[in-house]
Amino acid sequence: MGTTIDTATFADILTTKYDTGGSVIWQRTYSSAGYNRDQPVAVAVDDRDNIYVCGSIFSTATNFDIVVLKYKYDGTFIWAYTLNGSANSYDVPAAIKTKGNFVYVTGEVSDTNSLLNYVTFQLDRNTGALNWKHEYDYHNLYDVAFAMDISPGGNSITVSGASQNTPTKWDYCSIKYDSLGVAKDTTRIGGTANSFDRPTAVKSDHSGNFYVTGAASDSGASFNVRTAKIDSAGNLAWVVDFGNIGVDDEGNDLLVDDSGYVYVGGKSYPGPATKEDYLLVKYSNSGVQKWYRRFDANSADDEAVKMCFDNYGNIVMTGSATRSGKKDILTLAYNRTGDLQWKTYLNGAYNGDDRGTGIVCDANGNIYVTGQVQNTDSTWQQVTIKYKTDYFLVPQDTVPAPSSLLFYPNHGQIID
Repeated sequence: MGTTIDTATFADILTTKYDTGGSVIWQRTYSSAGYNRDQPVAVAVDDRDNIYVCGSIFSTATNFDIVVLKYKYDGTFIWAYTLNGSANSYDVPAAIKTKGNFVYVTGEVSDTNSLLNYVTFQLDRNTGALNWKHEYDYHNLYDVAFAMDISPGGNSITVSGASQNTPTKWDYCSIKYDSLGVAKDTTRIGGTANSFDRPTAVKSDHSGNFYVTGAASDSGASFNVRTAKIDSAGNLAWVVDFGNIGVDDEGNDLLVDDSGYVYVGGKSYPGPATKEDYLLVKYSNSGVQKWYRRFDANSADDEAVKMCFDNYGNIVMTGSATRSGKKDILTLAYNRTGDLQWKTYLNGAYNGDDRGTGIVCDANGNIYVTGQVQNTDSTWQQVTIKYKTDYFLVPQDTVPAPSSLLFYPNHGQIID
């Protein structure tokens, strides 16, 4: 998923499907009418391997609108749904999810006061028909949705974003809807500073709790990684900060394991006059910090943006790391006790600024990273990378050598 330039229609939405070996199965482009800028934001796949893409399209009549596209697994175009806000202005999505027979999208739409509201809506996955839509406007100011998650059972949809409390002060704001679009709980978390506090990721667990992370500031302090847990009744269970005085840190993604441990990834400065590093923090279910890890590639700016669990339970992170003055895609893995398992870089042929933007791990040990690599001074290309996690067992010295000459599986012994 990305943007491609066409001489007749300008920027179009490009969707590409690969096989497991990296060969292109099909590519599809979508363009609104005219010579305009259309761009994708997020993609989701349902349990039948149908593909849903959300993005924004532009027209001179309504400006930016939200568009949702459905493709069949074989690339057949099925339907498109367009949402235009009441102000005919800036309407863009932030996230898309599928569950059962429904497609959920969140983002923001302009209202008649020329400000922004959260918008969350549900579509029928078969027809693209709108089932319900909900907007959130707090104090008639700016409200910008950043992330969305669906509970494992599909009973609740949680949207998180940044919402102005005053014209100079922003709060974390999370809204939990049921599957019929009824808002059940609204939770606001605000720092004491006049600052742009914003959550960037939200995750739900099997008990109906959800977790948010991002960046927030208190009076006299810089931005810290602020992570919070909201219980199933909508009560704030805990809030924790991670960071150093005088430098800005930020959480970009989080994971929750089956035991309730929370893993937050992002960027952090070790201290003043330093450069930002990859950051991974582990918290207990009660918000107690268990450990944290920073990774510095080469004493320059590094930032993790997305994470997933691999099939061994490791936390795999991707983003960008600066080496020799240019950014490369850095993907690395930690186990759940915080030990670095492996790391790998991708530097494009142009040796420009490259960055990882998404990651997915499957049950077979495959890890897929998407991002961009720079081709020229002014152009970038989509890139998709496949890695595989594998392990071999190293036996203890007490494991006896076989006495038979028959085949015996090797588990890491030195045989010569």
